[in-house]
Amino acid sequence: MKDKSLPNHDIEILPNHPQGFVAYNSRWPMPHEESGSTSNLYYSFEVVGTHIRMLGSYTDFDVDSAQYQWLEADLAQVDRKKTPWILVLLHAPWYNANTCSPSR
Repeated sequence: MKDKSLPNHDIEILPNHPQGFVAYNSRWPMPHEESGSTSNLYYSFEVVGTHIRMLGSYTDFDVDSAQYQWLEADLAQVDRKKTPWILVLLHAPWYNANTCSPSR
């Protein structure tokens, strides 16, 4: 599985770029390095007492993934006295019981 939060039309898998998101990553740099993320596809930042976390719907997110490891570390660094609110956003749901659209 391979987010602003990433739209699925930006996946663009190419033979020489099997991970996709080449145009997205070059045109839309996100503050991933500032949040300790190794990927432009997931990152976090703070705005007036709120820790905002953008997760990547189209990159690995299982327990052994880099995104999961980053998420655990990012959560551990949040000072809830300074930033009492945590928002999590992503483009596509990780779980969906929609039977009307088999491709989703």
